[in-house]
This record gives sequence, structure tokens and C-alpha cells, in this order.
Amino acid sequence: MTETAAQICQRLEHCYTEIEQQRMQDVPVLNRQLQVKAIGFEPWRGYQLGVIMSPWMMNIMLLPGEASLDSIRCGEKTHINLPSGDYEFVRGEESSIGPYLSCSLFSPVFEFEQQSVFEQTGAAALEALMEPANREQLGFEEWPEPPPVEGDEAEAETNEQAAAMATSKEKPPSPAAMDRRGFLRRLRRTDQSDADRANTEEADHAS
Repeated sequence: MTETAAQICQRLEHCYTEIEQQRMQDVPVLNRQLQVKAIGFEPWRGYQLGVIMSPWMMNIMLLPGEASLDSIRCGEKTHINLPSGDYEFVRGEESSIGPYLSCSLFSPVFEFEQQSVFEQTGAAALEALMEPANREQLGFEEWPEPPPVEGDEAEAETNEQAAAMATSKEKPPSPAAMDRRGFLRRLRRTDQSDADRANTEEADHAS
């Protein structure tokens, strides 16, 4: 029997609440004013597409339905062509939800002080992602695929990014001041930064 969107959201919320309780209690990037919430997860091109929010991150997430993620290794990056543009996702897996693709929108999430604003931001980001008009306005084009990062290197990179963001003196833009295209520009800047970093590293190795 096929799961409904509400059932998928409930399963995700249970999974990430367990992660918060069992793995994240001593992690400094936890915003204890926020709670786990999943929204969306309606069918889209063989996936269920939605947003997962937690006290440490807000991610766009794709769960496989008819589509398969077998060709993508855990920790490997891939680009997904959504209605508003091409976005970089990373394959992950949890025992209670199986394989998934995620694209970071906010991490950490200290700029959010109210759960209601947190959830409104996630809903607005999801709506912006599915708006084809945003593609031309943002000037999306194909970007070079960075090499996959796996194993201990992937974990080290994630920890380094979280620590850098947690200690940064530059405050992220206020969610209330960010329009829907602003969410997509944020994602685009993240993708471009990753691509630039990969190109720099490749040049260093070649020299």
C-alpha cells in the first residue's frame, strides 16, 4: 500500500526526532527553540519531494518512489533538475526511512527564533522550488559536477562546515526579509561555492 504524504511526514518526523534525542544532544549547532517538522512530500517524477526541518538544519529532501537511487552512492553528490532550476543534492540513508537525497537550505538554524516562522520559511522555499518562472529570473545553467566525497572525508567536511557556520560573525539574512527567490539564490550560491572549491582543489593538484 502506497504511503500518503501525511504518513511520510509522520515517519520522517519520528526518524529525525530520534536522531535529535540520540545523536544531537551534545552538538553545539542545536537550536533548542525549534522542533522537527516535515512538510510536502507529494509525488514528483518518481520521488516524494518535501522539506525536512529540525533544530539543526532545514533541507529539501527527495525520497524514492518509482525512481531509484541505487546508482548513486551514499555521500555522493548529484544535480536534480527541479522546475525552478538545477540543484545539488547529496545521497544519504537512515535505517527507518531508507535512502534519500537532500539539499541544504539552512544549517545551522540559529536565525530562527519561532517555530511558526521556521515552518513558514520551509513552506515558502518549497513553493519557490516548484515555480518554473524562477528558472529564467535566476539565470540557471549547468554547473560542473564536483567529485563525490565519501566516508571519513565526507563526515569531516560536514563537521568543518557546521563549525564554521556556528562561529561565523556574519549573520545570515533574516527569513522575514528573504523573498521566495532569495531561498533559491541561497541554494545557488551554495552550489557555486562547492563547484568553485572543487575547481580550485583540482588546479592545486595539477600544479
